[in-house]
Amino acid sequence: GGGGGGVSSSRATEVYGEALEGLKGLRGWFATQREMHFLGSSVLIVYEGDDEVSVSHARQPVRVCVVDFCNYVDGGGHLDDNFGHGIDRLTEMLSAIVHESR
Repeated sequence: GGGGGGVSSSRATEVYGEALEGLKGLRGWFATQREMHFLGSSVLIVYEGDDEVSVSHARQPVRVCVVDFCNYVDGGGHLDDNFGHGIDRLTEMLSAIVHESR
């Protein structure tokens, strides 16, 4: 990337930590819902940063959302293990980044 100071390691750790909290909530929902199995869905993590404000004090510090979920099949009373596994893998990846940056 060009110009600018970039994102500090501590800011990145803070942002990823907030994202992990959002993923935990999303994973909790997927651990109980049995109505739908999503096909080709994505997780969108949004951070609109301000270097003057800590992530924990921002109005909406980090948002974690499921997008592209218009394709789904009936869950038939079963958990969506595929999507749950994807959330677990993303959580592992972000956790590794946070751990390595400390």
